[in-house]
Amino acid sequence: MEQDEGPAAVAGAGAGRRCTGYLLLTVDAPVEAREAVAALLHELPTGGLIEEEGAAGLVRLRAYLRAEAAGGRLRELRRRLAALPSLGLGTVTPELRLEEAAEEAWATAWRAHFHAFPAGRRLWVVPTWERPDLPAGAVPILLDPGMAFGSGLHPSTQLCLQLLEEHLEPGCIVADVGTGSGILAVAAAKLGAACVLAVDHDPLAVEVARANVAHNEVQHTVDVVVGDLLDPLEAPVDLILANLTAEVVITLVPRIVPRLRPGGRAILSGIADVREAEVLRAIDQAGLRLLQAIGAGEWRALLVAAAGP
Repeated sequence: MEQDEGPAAVAGAGAGRRCTGYLLLTVDAPVEAREAVAALLHELPTGGLIEEEGAAGLVRLRAYLRAEAAGGRLRELRRRLAALPSLGLGTVTPELRLEEAAEEAWATAWRAHFHAFPAGRRLWVVPTWERPDLPAGAVPILLDPGMAFGSGLHPSTQLCLQLLEEHLEPGCIVADVGTGSGILAVAAAKLGAACVLAVDHDPLAVEVARANVAHNEVQHTVDVVVGDLLDPLEAPVDLILANLTAEVVITLVPRIVPRLRPGGRAILSGIADVREAEVLRAIDQAGLRLLQAIGAGEWRALLVAAAGP
C-alpha cells in the first residue's frame, strides 16, 4: 500500500526525522490557473494565502500548513494540480515545493500582506495590529487569523459576510459551523445577534477564534467550542452559517432542517461553481428551498430555508 506523503517527506527534513512545526507550501502556476490553485490551497487547513508575481506568465501562491495536518493531503494536492492543464487551465503543470517553517515565519509573512479592507456595505476586516481610519458607520471585525482559515480575503468568506449583513435579524440565535478564525461569528455578534455558537473540530482554530472574539469584546455573545459541525447544538437556532466546501455542505444539509427554528435560514458557502448543481440537488432532497444565490468568480454562496407546506 502506498504510504501517505507526510511531514517527513518535506525537502530538507532528513531521513527518519519528523517535522513538528509548519510547512511552507509554494506553488508556481500559470496565471490561468490562479483561482483553481487558490481554491485547492484553501481546501487545506492553511489559513490565508499570500499571492506574489512569479516568472513570466506565472503566479506564485504561498500558504502555511501545520505539519501534523499534512498526511495524505499533500499527495492529493499534487494529483489535483497535475490535472489542471487537462482542464484548460494553462499548459504547464503547477509546481509544488515544500519547506519546513516556524510559526513565527507565517506570522511575519502574513502581517506584511494583510491590511484593512471592506467586506460589505458596513463591515470592515481590520488586522489587530492596524488602527486605520474607517468611514462613519463602519462595523470593524478585528482579526488575527493566525493559522486558522478565515481571513476574509477569500471570496467564499466575503460572500458569507455579504449575505450575513443583508439577512441577519437583530436578536437572533446563530450557529457558525467550521468557524475557523471566528470571522463570521464575530460579524454576526457585531451585527446584532443575541447569541452565537461557533464550532470547529480543530482545537487550534478554536484557540484562534476565541482570541478574535476577545479582540472584538463579544465574549458575552459568542461561545467557541470544539465539535463536529452541528453536533454541539442543543436547541434549534435562527441562522446557521456554514462556510465549508461543497462536499461537506452536501453531507451537512440533511441535518439542517431539524436544527432551525420556524422561519430559520442557513447561509452555505465555499461552493465552487462546478459543484453548485450537486449542492442544489442535496438542498432540494433535504427539504430546503433556495432563497438567494450570489457569486464571485468561481465561488457561490446560497441562502436557504426550510421548505413550506
